[in-house]
Order: sequence, then structure tokens, then C-alpha cells
Amino acid sequence: MKITVFAFGKVKTPGLRLAIDYYLKLTSTWVKIKEHELKPIKILNKNQKIVIQKQEEEILTQVISKHISARKKIFLLDELGIPKTTLKWSETFKAAQDQGIEDVVFCIGSSLGFSAQLKKNTDGLISFGPQTLPHELARVVLCEQIFRGLSVLKNHPYHNEGE
Repeated sequence: MKITVFAFGKVKTPGLRLAIDYYLKLTSTWVKIKEHELKPIKILNKNQKIVIQKQEEEILTQVISKHISARKKIFLLDELGIPKTTLKWSETFKAAQDQGIEDVVFCIGSSLGFSAQLKKNTDGLISFGPQTLPHELARVVLCEQIFRGLSVLKNHPYHNEGE
């Protein structure tokens, strides 16, 4: 199984870049993991939200078709998604392994979020809760949760459920 994170925008905050790289490195001891930064469409007018979301959908769809196999699960981070406990993250990875999924993909959208069509055509929407997180921080949280969820599968002592 391979995990890929696609995110619109660059991480510019040095400490957050270090944290993301730290979790990617830890995770890479168990699975192949890659991160791809995508260039968001410049927002000149927020009234163009649907048009921009559609353009970014096309960018994301193209890059996924280029880098990801047909046996995949795609999850979008979205404020209306379902929050996952650590055990649910672990179950997501276990189910992917059991189903012979080659690629598990997580996507972080631009500040305008994802199009309704893209949301419909994925395997799930994931939320980190009702608060709004900056995209850079959401990427840190995502990478840490990927590591934490896999640590449960690998019987690594990183996660202590209820202790």
C-alpha cells in the first residue's frame, strides 16, 4: 500500500514544514508515502468560487490519474466530513490492505474547498472538527494522524488508547 497526500498550496512556515517532514519520515518506515503540492488557482473574485473549484478539480483529477493506480481510495479533507478517531484511521488503513488497495490518497483543497462533484466521486470526506484550520496546519495534523493510525496497525507504542 502507498499513501499520497495532495495539497493545494505550499507550506511556507518553516516549523510546520519540519513537522510534516518528520511525520512523513516516520511513516515511510512502514509504507511508501509521498506528498505533492499543487498550485491553487489565483482568486481574483470570490464570486468565481464554482469556476475555480472546477478548475482545481481538473488539476487534481489529472495529477491523480498520472500518479495513482486504478486500485485506490480517495479521501478529501472537508469541514463537512466525518471526524475519525485513531482507531477509525487504523481501520481505514487495515480495510485498504485487506481489499488489496494499492493507493490511499488524501487531498487538502485550496481556501475555496472542493467542488460538489469531486466530493461525490470520492471514497469519503474527513473532518478535523468544527474549527477552521489553516491549510498548512491541517497538513501537519493529517500527516500525524496517518502515522498514528498506522502505528496502531504496526503495534507501535506511539498511540495509547484510553490509558
